[in-house]
Amino acid sequence: MDSEKLKGVILDQKESMEELLTRERIIKRDTPFDLSNYLNHPNIIAVLGVRRCGKSVFSYTLLREILSTFAYINFDDYRLIEFSTSDFENLLKGFYELYGDFNYILLDEVQNVNGWERFVSSLRVNKTVILTGSNSKLLSGELATSLTGRHVDLVLFPFSFKEFLRYKGKETHDIFSIKSKSSLKRELEEYLTVGGFPETVVMGKRVLSSIINDIISKDIIFRYKVAEVNKFKTFAYSIIKYYSSEISVRRMAKMLNISTATLEKWLNGLRESYLVFMLERFSRSPKPLNSEKKVYVVDTGIINNFTVERSVSKLMENVVAIHLLRKNQLEGVSYLKEQE
Repeated sequence: MDSEKLKGVILDQKESMEELLTRERIIKRDTPFDLSNYLNHPNIIAVLGVRRCGKSVFSYTLLREILSTFAYINFDDYRLIEFSTSDFENLLKGFYELYGDFNYILLDEVQNVNGWERFVSSLRVNKTVILTGSNSKLLSGELATSLTGRHVDLVLFPFSFKEFLRYKGKETHDIFSIKSKSSLKRELEEYLTVGGFPETVVMGKRVLSSIINDIISKDIIFRYKVAEVNKFKTFAYSIIKYYSSEISVRRMAKMLNISTATLEKWLNGLRESYLVFMLERFSRSPKPLNSEKKVYVVDTGIINNFTVERSVSKLMENVVAIHLLRKNQLEGVSYLKEQE
């Protein structure tokens, strides 16, 4: 791709993002640590998380609040479907022609370009780079090896209940009056039903089908070249229905009539796309008690899209698990099961 065509894409995308930020209500997201501390010198910051949870807007506004000029491109664009590593030189040329000298660059959904790691690694010498991606393996491979840990990563989730209230202008610290308690319960009921994807909070639960289809089709089936598409979808929907429950990979493989190895591969795809999380049972023993793990889904709206009979207690357990994963950035979270 020549630099002139790339410049057209860059300008179109920036205009679209600015229009979005003007048109929509944008809230400050809660993060477990302050990312601004890592923006003061050349660095790589990876903002990871499930597709359509708000990574692009979060990253763009993070830079927009402190800078008047920064480079930005979103690789999840049909016009960039043929973009390859050989085009990075022209992309950089286009950025310099548009912005002159710049120190900050945002590469959105960069994992769509094979071999992006070397380009990003070279930028780190004198620029601060923010990457976004919807796959937990974004920092595996050559980038992680070449940087030897010299990067910062943040896993972003759909809105927490607190962020959900903030978006609706109903964030409150007063939960003692009968009126405030009743109002908070109504909002919690809606949150458990609709979930926290920004689009569903704005437009309602009808957009959930589109979000789920994007995650499963683009981030798993396409990326991992799944051949048995229908069987995989049956598996994925079954896993979601097991939210806040223990599963056995062997039993599920037998039930779906597929090999354990295939099921493990599919399960890894769900996990790496941040759609589901599999927690180990807590044990003081260095060895796991058994092979069972507990399933938690990234958003309760997705759960309600596939389940007819809902369990408030299980939904609340799922919300708490996701809160702990968000707060601890996926580290050190397990579940406790009392001996029967």
